[in-house]
Amino acid sequence: MKKVVILGGGFGGFYTFLGLRRSMRKRLIDVTLVSREDHFLFTPLLHEVVSDKIRAQSSKITLSDFLKRHGARFINADVVRVDTSSQKVMTDAGNIEYEILVVALGASVNFFGISGTESLLTLKTLADAQNLKTCLYKILRDSSRLCCRIVVIGGGATGVEITAEVADLLAPLRKNVSEIVLLEAMDDILPNTNDRLRDVAKRSLKKRGVEVRLHAPVKKVRKHSLELASDETISFDCAIWTAGVKAVDCDFSPSQSKSSANRLKVLPTLQLKKDPSVFALGDIVDGYPMTAQVTVAQAKIVARNINALLLNNPLSNFVYTPKGMLFSLGRWMAGAEVKTHLLNKVLYIWGLAAWWVWHIVYLRKIPGFRYKLRILTDWLRSSLQ
Repeated sequence: MKKVVILGGGFGGFYTFLGLRRSMRKRLIDVTLVSREDHFLFTPLLHEVVSDKIRAQSSKITLSDFLKRHGARFINADVVRVDTSSQKVMTDAGNIEYEILVVALGASVNFFGISGTESLLTLKTLADAQNLKTCLYKILRDSSRLCCRIVVIGGGATGVEITAEVADLLAPLRKNVSEIVLLEAMDDILPNTNDRLRDVAKRSLKKRGVEVRLHAPVKKVRKHSLELASDETISFDCAIWTAGVKAVDCDFSPSQSKSSANRLKVLPTLQLKKDPSVFALGDIVDGYPMTAQVTVAQAKIVARNINALLLNNPLSNFVYTPKGMLFSLGRWMAGAEVKTHLLNKVLYIWGLAAWWVWHIVYLRKIPGFRYKLRILTDWLRSSLQ
Protein backbone atom coordinates (compact mmCIF):
# COMPACT_ATOMS: atom_id res chain seq x y z
CA MET A 1 0.00 0.00 0.00
CA LYS A 2 1.14 3.51 -0.83
CA LYS A 3 1.75 5.75 2.18
CA VAL A 4 -0.36 8.87 1.79
CA VAL A 5 0.10 11.67 4.34
CA ILE A 6 -2.33 14.60 4.53
CA LEU A 7 -1.23 17.79 6.30
CA GLY A 8 -4.17 19.77 7.63
CA GLY A 9 -7.58 18.83 9.01
CA GLY A 10 -9.58 21.68 7.47
CA PHE A 11 -11.68 21.60 4.31
CA GLY A 12 -8.73 20.71 2.07
CA GLY A 13 -7.33 17.84 4.10
CA PHE A 14 -10.65 16.47 5.36
CA TYR A 15 -12.42 16.43 1.99
CA THR A 16 -9.35 14.95 0.28
CA PHE A 17 -9.54 12.13 2.82
CA LEU A 18 -13.23 11.64 2.06
CA GLY A 19 -12.37 11.26 -1.61
CA LEU A 20 -9.75 8.58 -0.85
CA ARG A 21 -11.95 6.25 1.21
CA ARG A 22 -12.68 3.91 -1.71
CA SER A 23 -8.97 3.37 -2.36
CA MET A 24 -8.49 2.74 1.35
CA ARG A 25 -11.19 0.06 1.33
CA LYS A 26 -9.42 -1.57 -1.62
CA ARG A 27 -6.20 -1.47 0.45
CA LEU A 28 -4.39 0.54 -2.22
CA ILE A 29 -3.30 3.25 0.21
CA ASP A 30 -2.47 3.76 3.87
CA VAL A 31 -3.57 7.23 5.04
CA THR A 32 -2.26 9.38 7.89
CA LEU A 33 -3.74 12.81 8.58
CA VAL A 34 -1.73 15.36 10.58
CA SER A 35 -3.42 18.40 12.13
CA ARG A 36 -2.72 20.85 14.95
CA GLU A 37 -6.45 20.79 15.77
CA ASP A 38 -8.09 17.58 16.96
CA HIS A 39 -11.26 18.28 14.98
CA PHE A 40 -12.58 19.30 11.58
CA LEU A 41 -14.56 22.53 11.94
CA PHE A 42 -17.36 23.53 9.59
CA THR A 43 -16.32 27.19 9.65
CA PRO A 44 -19.22 28.65 7.56
CA LEU A 45 -21.43 28.00 10.61
CA LEU A 46 -19.05 29.47 13.17
CA HIS A 47 -21.02 32.69 13.58
CA GLU A 48 -24.04 30.61 14.64
CA VAL A 49 -21.97 29.06 17.42
CA VAL A 50 -21.47 32.59 18.75
CA SER A 51 -25.22 33.29 18.81
CA ASP A 52 -25.96 29.80 20.19
CA LYS A 53 -28.08 28.79 17.19
CA ILE A 54 -25.91 25.69 17.02
CA ARG A 55 -23.90 24.07 19.79
CA ALA A 56 -20.11 24.08 19.65
CA GLN A 57 -19.95 20.27 19.53
CA SER A 58 -22.34 20.23 16.54
CA SER A 59 -19.99 22.33 14.40
CA LYS A 60 -17.05 19.94 14.66
CA ILE A 61 -16.10 16.37 13.84
CA THR A 62 -13.49 14.72 16.09
CA LEU A 63 -10.75 13.62 13.69
CA SER A 64 -9.31 10.75 15.74
CA ASP A 65 -12.70 9.01 16.01
CA PHE A 66 -13.76 9.69 12.43
CA LEU A 67 -10.48 8.53 10.86
CA LYS A 68 -10.27 5.45 13.09
CA ARG A 69 -13.71 4.32 11.91
CA HIS A 70 -12.42 4.45 8.33
CA GLY A 71 -9.11 2.72 8.99
CA ALA A 72 -6.85 5.78 8.86
CA ARG A 73 -4.44 7.26 11.41
CA PHE A 74 -4.59 10.69 13.01
CA ILE A 75 -1.60 12.55 14.48
CA ASN A 76 -2.26 15.68 16.53
CA ALA A 77 0.85 17.75 15.82
CA ASP A 78 2.33 20.92 14.34
CA VAL A 79 4.18 20.61 11.04
CA VAL A 80 7.74 21.95 11.32
CA ARG A 81 9.18 21.21 7.87
CA VAL A 82 8.68 19.06 4.78
CA ASP A 83 11.81 17.40 3.37
CA THR A 84 10.87 16.38 -0.16
CA SER A 85 14.32 14.92 -0.92
CA SER A 86 13.90 12.22 1.78
CA GLN A 87 10.07 12.24 1.61
CA LYS A 88 9.64 13.01 5.30
CA VAL A 89 7.44 15.40 7.25
CA MET A 90 9.03 16.79 10.41
CA THR A 91 6.50 17.52 13.18
CA ASP A 92 6.75 18.34 16.88
CA ALA A 93 5.53 14.76 17.48
CA GLY A 94 8.21 13.11 15.33
CA ASN A 95 9.00 12.42 11.68
CA ILE A 96 6.53 10.85 9.24
CA GLU A 97 7.52 9.17 5.99
CA TYR A 98 5.34 9.47 2.91
CA GLU A 99 5.14 8.36 -0.70
CA ILE A 100 2.35 10.78 -1.64
CA LEU A 101 1.90 14.01 0.31
CA VAL A 102 -1.08 16.38 0.43
CA VAL A 103 -0.41 19.86 1.85
CA ALA A 104 -3.59 21.62 2.98
CA LEU A 105 -2.50 23.69 5.97
CA GLY A 106 -4.99 26.49 5.32
CA ALA A 107 -4.78 30.07 6.50
CA SER A 108 -4.42 32.10 9.68
CA VAL A 109 -5.70 35.54 10.62
CA ASN A 110 -3.97 38.39 8.80
CA PHE A 111 -3.52 41.53 10.92
CA PHE A 112 -1.54 43.30 8.15
CA GLY A 113 1.04 44.50 10.69
CA ILE A 114 -1.38 47.00 12.25
CA SER A 115 -0.31 47.86 15.79
CA GLY A 116 -2.46 46.35 18.54
CA THR A 117 -4.76 44.27 16.34
CA GLU A 118 -3.54 40.99 17.87
CA SER A 119 -5.47 41.94 21.03
CA LEU A 120 -8.82 41.95 19.21
CA LEU A 121 -11.27 39.07 19.10
CA THR A 122 -11.22 36.99 15.91
CA LEU A 123 -13.46 34.33 14.34
CA LYS A 124 -11.30 31.60 12.83
CA THR A 125 -11.41 28.74 15.34
CA LEU A 126 -13.88 27.20 17.76
CA ALA A 127 -11.95 28.79 20.64
CA ASP A 128 -12.39 32.19 18.94
CA ALA A 129 -16.14 31.65 18.74
CA GLN A 130 -16.30 30.67 22.41
CA ASN A 131 -14.30 33.76 23.45
CA LEU A 132 -16.54 36.06 21.42
CA LYS A 133 -19.65 34.36 22.80
CA THR A 134 -18.37 34.89 26.36
CA CYS A 135 -17.79 38.60 25.67
CA LEU A 136 -21.25 39.14 24.17
CA TYR A 137 -23.12 37.19 26.83
CA LYS A 138 -21.30 39.17 29.50
CA ILE A 139 -22.76 42.30 27.94
CA LEU A 140 -26.21 40.69 27.88
CA ARG A 141 -26.00 39.75 31.56
CA ASP A 142 -24.82 43.18 32.69
CA SER A 143 -28.21 44.85 33.23
CA SER A 144 -26.52 47.90 34.77
CA ARG A 145 -24.76 48.76 31.49
CA LEU A 146 -26.29 51.93 30.09
CA CYS A 147 -24.59 51.76 26.73
CA CYS A 148 -21.89 49.91 24.84
CA ARG A 149 -20.36 49.79 21.41
CA ILE A 150 -19.62 46.64 19.40
CA VAL A 151 -17.26 47.12 16.46
CA VAL A 152 -16.64 44.61 13.66
CA ILE A 153 -13.64 45.30 11.40
CA GLY A 154 -13.94 43.80 7.93
CA GLY A 155 -16.95 43.83 5.60
CA GLY A 156 -16.44 40.50 3.87
CA ALA A 157 -18.89 37.61 4.25
CA THR A 158 -17.57 36.68 7.71
CA GLY A 159 -17.80 40.25 8.96
CA VAL A 160 -21.32 40.77 7.61
CA GLU A 161 -22.57 37.45 9.01
CA ILE A 162 -21.18 37.93 12.51
CA THR A 163 -22.43 41.55 12.58
CA ALA A 164 -25.98 40.36 11.80
CA GLU A 165 -25.73 37.65 14.47
CA VAL A 166 -24.48 40.14 17.06
CA ALA A 167 -27.33 42.53 16.22
CA ASP A 168 -29.91 39.75 16.65
CA LEU A 169 -28.28 38.52 19.85
CA LEU A 170 -28.23 41.98 21.43
CA ALA A 171 -31.71 42.94 20.19
CA PRO A 172 -33.16 42.79 23.76
CA LEU A 173 -30.67 45.52 24.71
CA ARG A 174 -31.27 47.62 21.58
CA LYS A 175 -32.19 50.70 23.63
CA ASN A 176 -29.08 50.32 25.77
CA VAL A 177 -26.60 49.42 23.04
CA SER A 178 -25.45 52.74 21.68
CA GLU A 179 -23.92 51.35 18.51
CA ILE A 180 -23.06 48.29 16.50
CA VAL A 181 -20.54 49.44 13.89
CA LEU A 182 -19.21 47.58 10.85
CA LEU A 183 -15.98 49.10 9.49
CA GLU A 184 -14.81 48.38 5.95
CA ALA A 185 -11.60 49.79 4.49
CA MET A 186 -12.74 49.53 0.85
CA ASP A 187 -15.56 51.28 -1.01
CA ASP A 188 -18.19 48.61 -0.26
CA ILE A 189 -18.94 45.47 1.73
CA LEU A 190 -19.11 41.92 0.34
CA PRO A 191 -16.50 42.17 -2.46
CA ASN A 192 -17.16 40.14 -5.63
CA THR A 193 -20.89 40.17 -4.84
CA ASN A 194 -23.71 41.52 -6.97
CA ASP A 195 -24.61 45.17 -6.27
CA ARG A 196 -28.22 44.20 -5.61
CA LEU A 197 -27.20 41.78 -2.86
CA ARG A 198 -24.84 44.35 -1.35
CA ASP A 199 -27.72 46.80 -1.09
CA VAL A 200 -29.92 44.12 0.47
CA ALA A 201 -27.21 43.37 3.05
CA LYS A 202 -26.73 47.05 3.94
CA ARG A 203 -30.49 47.63 4.28
CA SER A 204 -30.85 44.53 6.44
CA LEU A 205 -27.98 45.57 8.72
CA LYS A 206 -29.37 49.11 9.01
CA LYS A 207 -32.76 47.68 9.98
CA ARG A 208 -30.99 45.76 12.75
CA GLY A 209 -29.43 48.95 14.08
CA VAL A 210 -25.99 48.52 12.52
CA GLU A 211 -23.97 51.47 11.23
CA VAL A 212 -21.95 50.47 8.15
CA ARG A 213 -18.94 52.71 7.59
CA LEU A 214 -17.00 52.47 4.32
CA HIS A 215 -13.51 53.83 3.54
CA ALA A 216 -12.66 53.36 7.22
CA PRO A 217 -9.33 51.48 7.50
CA VAL A 218 -7.97 50.92 11.00
CA LYS A 219 -4.53 52.44 11.64
CA LYS A 220 -3.94 51.52 15.27
CA VAL A 221 -5.62 49.66 18.13
CA ARG A 222 -5.41 50.64 21.76
CA LYS A 223 -6.93 48.96 24.82
CA HIS A 224 -10.51 50.11 24.27
CA SER A 225 -10.32 52.22 21.14
CA LEU A 226 -9.49 52.14 17.43
CA GLU A 227 -7.69 54.85 15.51
CA LEU A 228 -8.77 55.14 11.88
CA ALA A 229 -6.62 56.34 8.99
CA SER A 230 -8.59 59.59 9.13
CA ASP A 231 -7.27 60.04 12.72
CA GLU A 232 -10.78 59.54 14.12
CA THR A 233 -10.87 57.52 17.35
CA ILE A 234 -13.67 55.02 18.01
CA SER A 235 -14.07 53.55 21.49
CA PHE A 236 -15.44 50.03 21.90
CA ASP A 237 -16.51 47.53 24.53
CA CYS A 238 -16.03 44.58 22.18
CA ALA A 239 -14.16 44.57 18.86
CA ILE A 240 -13.99 41.72 16.34
CA TRP A 241 -11.35 41.47 13.59
CA THR A 242 -12.53 39.74 10.38
CA ALA A 243 -10.52 41.79 7.89
CA GLY A 244 -8.46 39.08 6.23
CA VAL A 245 -6.46 35.86 6.26
CA LYS A 246 -3.03 34.76 5.07
CA ALA A 247 -1.63 31.41 4.00
CA VAL A 248 0.01 29.33 6.72
CA ASP A 249 3.76 29.24 6.09
CA CYS A 250 5.05 25.76 5.28
CA ASP A 251 8.81 25.32 5.29
CA PHE A 252 10.10 23.07 2.48
CA SER A 253 13.55 21.59 2.02
CA PRO A 254 14.58 22.10 -0.74
CA SER A 255 12.54 25.28 -1.15
CA GLN A 256 9.47 25.37 -3.40
CA SER A 257 8.15 28.10 -5.70
CA LYS A 258 5.98 30.59 -3.80
CA SER A 259 4.21 33.85 -4.58
CA SER A 260 4.89 37.17 -2.88
CA ALA A 261 1.99 36.34 -0.55
CA ASN A 262 3.82 33.15 0.51
CA ARG A 263 1.38 30.86 -1.33
CA LEU A 264 2.64 27.77 -3.15
CA LYS A 265 2.76 27.74 -6.95
CA VAL A 266 1.35 24.52 -8.38
CA LEU A 267 0.73 22.81 -11.70
CA PRO A 268 -2.85 22.63 -13.08
CA THR A 269 -3.02 19.14 -11.53
CA LEU A 270 -2.35 20.80 -8.12
CA GLN A 271 1.06 19.10 -7.85
CA LEU A 272 4.12 21.09 -6.81
CA LYS A 273 6.18 22.24 -9.77
CA LYS A 274 9.37 20.74 -8.36
CA ASP A 275 7.90 17.51 -6.94
CA PRO A 276 4.92 15.66 -8.51
CA SER A 277 4.59 13.39 -5.44
CA VAL A 278 3.34 16.41 -3.45
CA PHE A 279 -0.12 17.91 -3.95
CA ALA A 280 -1.18 21.25 -2.47
CA LEU A 281 -4.61 22.85 -2.23
CA GLY A 282 -6.73 25.41 -0.44
CA ASP A 283 -5.63 28.74 0.99
CA ILE A 284 -1.97 27.75 0.78
CA VAL A 285 -2.11 27.61 -3.06
CA ASP A 286 -1.52 30.68 -5.23
CA GLY A 287 -3.94 31.92 -7.87
CA TYR A 288 -7.32 31.01 -6.39
CA PRO A 289 -9.80 32.70 -4.01
CA MET A 290 -9.28 31.75 -0.38
CA THR A 291 -12.73 30.22 0.21
CA ALA A 292 -14.10 26.88 1.38
CA GLN A 293 -15.93 26.49 -1.94
CA VAL A 294 -12.66 26.54 -3.89
CA THR A 295 -10.92 24.24 -1.41
CA VAL A 296 -13.63 21.56 -1.51
CA ALA A 297 -13.56 21.61 -5.33
CA GLN A 298 -9.76 21.23 -5.28
CA ALA A 299 -9.98 18.38 -2.77
CA LYS A 300 -12.10 16.38 -5.21
CA ILE A 301 -9.46 16.83 -7.93
CA VAL A 302 -6.57 15.96 -5.59
CA ALA A 303 -8.32 12.76 -4.46
CA ARG A 304 -9.13 11.89 -8.07
CA ASN A 305 -5.52 12.47 -9.14
CA ILE A 306 -4.10 10.37 -6.30
CA ASN A 307 -6.42 7.55 -7.34
CA ALA A 308 -5.27 8.05 -10.95
CA LEU A 309 -1.61 7.81 -9.88
CA LEU A 310 -2.30 4.49 -8.16
CA LEU A 311 -3.79 3.09 -11.37
CA ASN A 312 -1.31 4.79 -13.75
CA ASN A 313 -4.13 6.78 -15.33
CA PRO A 314 -3.93 10.34 -16.70
CA LEU A 315 -4.34 13.13 -14.16
CA SER A 316 -7.04 15.82 -14.27
CA ASN A 317 -6.46 19.57 -14.29
CA PHE A 318 -8.26 21.77 -11.80
CA VAL A 319 -10.49 24.39 -13.42
CA TYR A 320 -12.30 26.64 -10.98
CA THR A 321 -15.91 27.41 -11.83
CA PRO A 322 -17.67 29.58 -9.22
CA LYS A 323 -21.03 28.21 -8.16
CA GLY A 324 -22.24 31.42 -6.58
CA MET A 325 -22.17 32.52 -2.95
CA LEU A 326 -24.27 32.52 0.18
CA PHE A 327 -24.29 34.75 3.24
CA SER A 328 -26.61 34.85 6.21
CA LEU A 329 -28.07 38.08 7.58
CA GLY A 330 -29.40 36.88 10.89
CA ARG A 331 -32.78 35.40 11.76
CA TRP A 332 -34.96 34.59 8.71
CA MET A 333 -32.72 36.61 6.39
CA ALA A 334 -29.94 35.75 3.92
CA GLY A 335 -28.59 36.54 0.47
CA ALA A 336 -27.78 34.05 -2.27
CA GLU A 337 -26.15 34.15 -5.68
CA VAL A 338 -26.91 30.83 -7.37
CA LYS A 339 -25.63 29.73 -10.79
CA THR A 340 -28.17 27.42 -12.43
CA HIS A 341 -27.09 25.07 -15.23
CA LEU A 342 -30.70 24.38 -16.20
CA LEU A 343 -31.53 28.03 -16.93
CA ASN A 344 -27.92 28.95 -17.78
CA LYS A 345 -28.16 32.11 -15.72
CA VAL A 346 -27.40 33.52 -12.27
CA LEU A 347 -30.26 33.90 -9.80
CA TYR A 348 -30.11 36.49 -7.02
CA ILE A 349 -32.27 35.64 -4.02
CA TRP A 350 -32.71 37.33 -0.66
CA GLY A 351 -35.01 37.28 2.31
CA LEU A 352 -36.71 34.16 3.66
CA ALA A 353 -36.23 32.22 0.39
CA ALA A 354 -32.46 32.78 0.55
CA TRP A 355 -32.51 31.85 4.25
CA TRP A 356 -33.96 28.45 3.30
CA VAL A 357 -31.44 28.05 0.45
CA TRP A 358 -28.57 28.89 2.80
CA HIS A 359 -29.65 26.24 5.31
CA ILE A 360 -30.37 23.54 2.72
CA VAL A 361 -27.07 24.02 0.87
CA TYR A 362 -24.93 23.92 4.00
CA LEU A 363 -26.84 20.99 5.46
CA ARG A 364 -26.09 19.05 2.26
CA LYS A 365 -22.40 19.93 2.47
CA ILE A 366 -21.96 18.65 6.03
CA PRO A 367 -20.46 15.13 5.77
CA GLY A 368 -22.18 12.20 7.47
CA PHE A 369 -25.81 11.63 8.46
CA ARG A 370 -25.25 11.89 12.21
CA TYR A 371 -23.55 15.27 11.83
CA LYS A 372 -26.31 16.57 9.57
CA LEU A 373 -28.85 15.44 12.16
CA ARG A 374 -27.06 17.28 14.97
CA ILE A 375 -27.02 20.55 13.01
CA LEU A 376 -30.63 20.15 11.91
CA THR A 377 -31.73 19.51 15.51
CA ASP A 378 -29.94 22.66 16.69
CA TRP A 379 -31.50 24.76 13.93
CA LEU A 380 -34.98 23.52 14.78
CA ARG A 381 -34.39 24.27 18.46
CA SER A 382 -33.22 27.83 17.77
CA SER A 383 -36.03 28.50 15.27
CA LEU A 384 -38.67 27.58 17.84
CA GLN A 385 -37.24 29.83 20.53
